[in-house]
This record gives sequence, structure tokens and C-alpha cells, in this order.
Amino acid sequence: MGFLVLASAGFTPALAAPAEPSAKRAEVATDLRLDVVAGRWNFSGRNASLKDTAALVGSKAPVEIRIQDASLESAKMGVAFDGVDAKQAMAFVLSGFNYSEFDDVKTGKRVYLVTSLTKEVKPVPEARTNIAAVQPKAVAATSGGATSTVKSIDEFRAVEPPRIKSRDTQTQAEIEAEYKREREEKLLRAMDALKSKDANAAVQLQALADLATSNDARATGVLKDAWAQVQGRPDAAPQVARTAWQHAAQMQFADAEANALLLSMASSTNPAVREVAQAGKVDMDRYRAAQKSR
Repeated sequence: MGFLVLASAGFTPALAAPAEPSAKRAEVATDLRLDVVAGRWNFSGRNASLKDTAALVGSKAPVEIRIQDASLESAKMGVAFDGVDAKQAMAFVLSGFNYSEFDDVKTGKRVYLVTSLTKEVKPVPEARTNIAAVQPKAVAATSGGATSTVKSIDEFRAVEPPRIKSRDTQTQAEIEAEYKREREEKLLRAMDALKSKDANAAVQLQALADLATSNDARATGVLKDAWAQVQGRPDAAPQVARTAWQHAAQMQFADAEANALLLSMASSTNPAVREVAQAGKVDMDRYRAAQKSR
């Protein structure tokens, strides 16, 4: 596996507006509204910050949006919809972000942990070190026969979105099966991408995001390999640590190996990694305490 720089620090949020004089800012109207009627959301979040959106959503629905990186709080929303159920509504609201989700048994709320933007990740010069000699499934070749850099994760495996038609014609089990099928395909694609030495930084970042939301123990081994590769890389290591936290949380801190990986990062010599891992440990302790108090 070859790892490029994947650190989220240092890139500009794609949805965040640059600082402007207050007089000019006033010209751009903010429209932030949420009405929940019979379980259906009517939402408008045009030009509203993620921080304000999180506060509004948390006040009107059994949902909590946690923002892991404070630099994302000012990211601007640009979505509006009507008559959507809560699960799909949150997918729309956070469509510009990478996130993991889990239940907080203490509050009874569904938690969405926002970790990064899905867009505008700045690739860095391709300084690679191989983790393993495993080659990618299939990548394009140049006319001279040399393998070219993979610039899209879909080059490893095309993943079809869940085929959701209507709740009137599909059972809940069928709908859940579609989402499970998508997660499985994304997990396999992520494993292919992270084994490759030919994927660029943006592809590796997407692969890590897919691992974080896979809710599958197989992701733990992949993250262990990634961590072994980047421990000495101050640029890439924090992103792998964030993914390890997201993965452990997605597994509801029930995967012993995932928990051990996260806790091992708390003693890293990289202060950014320690900060992430220690925050993850606090999250783990709080979750376990809530479980015991049930």
C-alpha cells in the first residue's frame, strides 16, 4: 500500500465562504428553517453554517450533529427539501461531508460525527512508500505499459447507490438490504484502493471515509496496515487516527481490536494523533458509561 499525505488540516473547506467585509456579507441572505411534520422534514439551509444547522437540527429532532474539526463549523450549507423522512433528510443535510453515525444510549439520540468535507481535498506531491506488494485490482495503463495514477476510487470498483424506489413498494428489510449491499461494495473498494500504490491522496481519503462508515470488523485490519505505514508521517497519521476513531464508534466500541488500535494511538509521538486518539477515548468512555447506566 502506498500512502500519500491525507491530513485534513491545511485544506480549504469547499463549502466555507471566505471572510468578507460585513457590509458585503449582509447582501447574502441566510435561510435556515426546519419543520418536522408527522416524521417528515421540511428543511432549508441556504447559506447557513454547519454549526448553526447542527444547533437547529438538535433542537427539533432526536439527532445530534457533532463536529469533530472546529474548522468545519463555518462551512456553508446549500440544500433545501420537503417531505423527507429523518434518515434520508440527514443524508441530504450532510451530503457535503464525511461522517459516521451511531446511537447515544444516554441521550437516545442518533449521533452524526462529522469529520471532513467530501470535496476540495488538496492532493499533495506524490511521495510514496509501499506498505505491501499487493497490486490494485485493475488500473489503467499508459501506452508504454506503465501503470498510471488512479485519480478516482471508482476505477477500482463502481458502486451502485441503493436502489430505493418507494416505501409503498419496498419493505423495510429490502431497503436495509440495499444499504447493506452498498456498504459491502464500498468496503471492498476501499480495501482495493488502500492496497494500491497507485491511488492518489484524494482516492485514499475517500477509501478511509468508506472504511469509517463500513460498520465491519474487516476494516480494522486494513486500518492497522495503514497505521503501520503512516506512524512516522506527521502529515498523514492524523487522518488515519480520525478514521480509527470513526470506525470504533461505528462499531459502538464493541470491536476489541478497533478499540485497541485507537487507544494505542493515544501514546503517539505525533501531538495531532494524540489529540485525536484521546478525544476518541473520551468518546469511548462516555459511551460505555452510558451503557452501564441503562
